[in-house]
Amino acid sequence: ISGGEKAIFDIIYPSYEPRFRPKQNDSDITVVTLRPTNFRILNVDALEQSIQFVLDFSQSWFDYRLMWARDTEATALKTIKVPESSLWAPDINPISSLARRSIIPTNRRVAEISFDGTVSKTDPSIVTMSCAMKVSRYPFDVQTCIINIGPWVYRRDELRLQLDSNNFTMKTEQSTSEWSVKDVGMNITQDNDNLDSLVLTVKLRRNSAYYVYAVVIPTFVNCCLCIFGLFMPTETSGVRFEKCMFPRDCLIVVILQVSLGVTCLLALAMLAGSATNNMPKAETIPFLGIYILATCVLCFLATTTTSILSFVHERVTTRRRHPSKWIARLLLCKGYDTSLRLRTSSIQAGVETSSPTAKLLKKIANAARDKLSAIRSEAQWTRIFDRFDIFAMIVYQTINIVMFIVVLCI
Repeated sequence: ISGGEKAIFDIIYPSYEPRFRPKQNDSDITVVTLRPTNFRILNVDALEQSIQFVLDFSQSWFDYRLMWARDTEATALKTIKVPESSLWAPDINPISSLARRSIIPTNRRVAEISFDGTVSKTDPSIVTMSCAMKVSRYPFDVQTCIINIGPWVYRRDELRLQLDSNNFTMKTEQSTSEWSVKDVGMNITQDNDNLDSLVLTVKLRRNSAYYVYAVVIPTFVNCCLCIFGLFMPTETSGVRFEKCMFPRDCLIVVILQVSLGVTCLLALAMLAGSATNNMPKAETIPFLGIYILATCVLCFLATTTTSILSFVHERVTTRRRHPSKWIARLLLCKGYDTSLRLRTSSIQAGVETSSPTAKLLKKIANAARDKLSAIRSEAQWTRIFDRFDIFAMIVYQTINIVMFIVVLCI
């Protein structure tokens, strides 16, 4: 300690009592000026709905007992520094904090005293506070956390707060990798207990790029592959289900289609699980959960649609049903063949129809005609159901793309 500091210390401290608030009469109010100097987000725990941050703000107030006259060489100093524990200081701390740890130990903190009685000190701390999370727009959400800072004991008629935010600085690179600080608002309020408090309104924006690349895009690709796999032709010959000539074969085809749909749904369920591991359990379904659920429903509907088409295709083919003209025209099948109808009479006039040879020829002609009609009918049904496949694939794929674009535009 220098000689000047010791001389000033000997002047002001013999009669100084640090246990009592500085007041010359009972109506005096101590005004504490708060200057936020540092605010840094350390961690945001969405599951526990808490926020951890570094908070540093300077406090200054007037204490008439700590004034000295600069009329001698020994007392010419403008300021001196003394241990904080040797002074009266307002009990201003974060209110309702879950945990608080001072970066500088109490026995090593110092305060600065000016000759005019102004006392200044800082107390950088690591604070953990609860912050209610609204996850309806997860992972494109913006969270608002309210931090109250104020005295524990002194009421407004004893101690008042005022804000000086000129020196407040907060850099964007001080945010965490998952969260960025969008805005910090400050104002002085009065609570129901007639206590002043500094309210920090911190708006945090979640960095959603990770969720887009790790969840949204894989979900979109998985749904695309599911729809293409269900509705694309199985062979290059143009026959939709060449193996589906017997009910047992068609059952195998349907089972394979359902297996593809179930596999895609399982992949979507795993993506949903990875996305919701770090999300708080809330009553509302988050936006990302709605998107994954919508893609699951879309894959389910696509699987159901292709299974129904397979079943109907097998029925109309094995039962030798001919397609109606309106179905062919509706699906733009211009090559509808009217010769598919069976003719009841085709034996030319002058041929003896009662002879065994004529009967055999007629039987062979009818059989060949039936076979040709069946082949043409199957080809016509194949074209019709190909159009159904293309139409369903376009509809479901369009819905999938629209949902993906909506998610990216949020």
